[in-house]
Amino acid sequence: MNTPISPNTQDPRMPITKHPHGRRLSDFGELTAAEKIILDCCATGQEAKIGKAVPTDYSDPNKIVRAGFLRFLLLGGDEDAPVHEKGVQLIGASIEGDLDLENCVVPRGITLGKCKFNGAFSLNHAHIAGLLALDGSHLLQGLGAGGARCDGGVFLRYGFHSYGVVQFMRARIRTDLDCSGGQFEPKKGYALMADGIFVKGVVHLNEGFKATGEVSFIGAQIGASLVCSDGQFASQSEYALSADRAVIKGDVVLKSKFEATGTVTLIGAHIGGNLSCAGGMFASKSGDALRADGIVVKGSVFLKSQFTATGSVSLIGALVEGDLSCIDTVRIDGVLDLEGATIKGKLLLRSVGSPVRIDANGLEIRHLEADGSSWAKGSILNGFVYKSLGGEAFTNATASIRWLKLQRDQDLGEDDAKRSFRPQPWKQLQKVLREMGHDADAREVGVAYEDQLRKANRIGQITDVKDVNLWRPFLQRKSLRIFHWLFGFLAGYGYHPLRLFMSLVGVWLFCGVIYWWLAYAPHSAIGPTDPLVFQNTVYSACAKENNGNWMLCEQLPAEYTTLSPLAYSLDILLPLVDLGQEKRWGPLTPTPEKTFVLSSYRLAHRIGFACLTGFKSSTAGSPACCSWRLSRVWLGAAKLKNKLIQNFFTQTGNIFELKIVTALSTGWSMSSMMTTKPWNTKITSS
Repeated sequence: MNTPISPNTQDPRMPITKHPHGRRLSDFGELTAAEKIILDCCATGQEAKIGKAVPTDYSDPNKIVRAGFLRFLLLGGDEDAPVHEKGVQLIGASIEGDLDLENCVVPRGITLGKCKFNGAFSLNHAHIAGLLALDGSHLLQGLGAGGARCDGGVFLRYGFHSYGVVQFMRARIRTDLDCSGGQFEPKKGYALMADGIFVKGVVHLNEGFKATGEVSFIGAQIGASLVCSDGQFASQSEYALSADRAVIKGDVVLKSKFEATGTVTLIGAHIGGNLSCAGGMFASKSGDALRADGIVVKGSVFLKSQFTATGSVSLIGALVEGDLSCIDTVRIDGVLDLEGATIKGKLLLRSVGSPVRIDANGLEIRHLEADGSSWAKGSILNGFVYKSLGGEAFTNATASIRWLKLQRDQDLGEDDAKRSFRPQPWKQLQKVLREMGHDADAREVGVAYEDQLRKANRIGQITDVKDVNLWRPFLQRKSLRIFHWLFGFLAGYGYHPLRLFMSLVGVWLFCGVIYWWLAYAPHSAIGPTDPLVFQNTVYSACAKENNGNWMLCEQLPAEYTTLSPLAYSLDILLPLVDLGQEKRWGPLTPTPEKTFVLSSYRLAHRIGFACLTGFKSSTAGSPACCSWRLSRVWLGAAKLKNKLIQNFFTQTGNIFELKIVTALSTGWSMSSMMTTKPWNTKITSS
């Protein structure tokens, strides 16, 4: 006959079931008062309020909860300790020992508010099927949740305090990571390490958030925004906040009393919204205060409204789809480095308070709107490309030129070496002003550019080093610099044609006075060129009357053209016009020396005209083209008046002057002009 088995007796025919220690209620023996409260509340889904605040008295047995017992309940309890679907909700307890949930599956959420954790808290690679809420709790040894997965949000806010590192490396959070008002104060090292984390919602490090170690989100993926407004990041190392290579689909907000002591890095980050640093304070211990090289921002970047950087701000190679705004009392103690960046919107730089030194080398933007007082001396503008300008500062030639001269001395060619002059900023500004219709301002920029070329020793520059100490390149360089200065003085480097006209008028009047002075006694240096008149005895009295002044001679026939010094000057000045003066009148000097002097003066008269017209034709403003323009002008003149000029010089016997003018017209070299030297050879005409 079979003996009945008591319900409380283990059936000897059944195998004995073994459980891991700490997975049954009987493993914990006598429970503390706080543990009994938790056990009862877990069964009904109520909060277990052990205290109203974080425990300060470690010896109060009524608030102590063993970490092993709490783990038992978090993992679901057993048949003797059922846990409601709402999970464990504990307030104001003191957790003794290490709470180890590594590699565990927590079937319900974890809510441990205002609790003190005296040991370690590990959630590495755990799976929490709900939220993780540690609002107001104090963790003496930090929190490890690397590789953890949380189906709800993570809340470390409202007085949360950690004295060790909080680690969420490669964790996955289905909603938000909210650390608003949290205090992360490790003794050393990282305060919050979340490299490679995936957060589907928003990351809140704001509303009084404070970290005394580095906060790292390198390689993080955030489905919404990263909000750090009113947060304090006081790192003990070089970096305060690192989010290199992070992908943030919303905004990055570092504004409104945001303070960082240490470098904030966003190198290679992708931001789907705006990067707002308005009102933020960035203080670097050394180097860059904000480093965002290679960043991609789909919205705009705001460094405005009392933005302060103790150090440089680096956006090297950045791509900004919107605007870069630096307005309203901005202070950057270092450099705003925009080298190689692309801004598809506007660069707004005005009312910054203190001038900012900007490295715009290779920067490309659509529109530049700034005032001249916002740029500091030492800025780099080489390779800076923009399509339009805004504001009065950059559409006014004087202010624009003053802006260009804020470049570094080596870029202006004003340093000792004078080898690094950068022409691109001048040409870029001139091009944009011309395209915008500000032609007069563009011309003034062109004039200033030519002046700067001369200051930088770029006129007549000796390219071959071995020729530096030779006298011929030296003289060539000095002469070209003189011609360049003359070009600017007379014609504004080709940008001021009216000045050229006035210069021509001045040359005409000045030479007219000289010819009038030479025609009168006692010089009487100008006479008829026609041998039938000059050598005719009928008119010999003209050589004696009025001290040989042929211009006032009454014996000359009426049909012979009267000498007019002004008309004579104009006839020589304009080779394409024949007023009859140059053909009928010429130098009358008794010695070869005086003949050479007067002929040289008349030759210089013509060369002056050729240079002036050559300068006028040169819109490029290069003095090197003076000789080329001169030869082209005289070549055209020679083709039209070849016979008249040759007849004149043949009759007056000035072979040297004839050879020089012919050489200028045909492009002969100076050596060919010097092969024969009949300075005053007379040619008899029939």
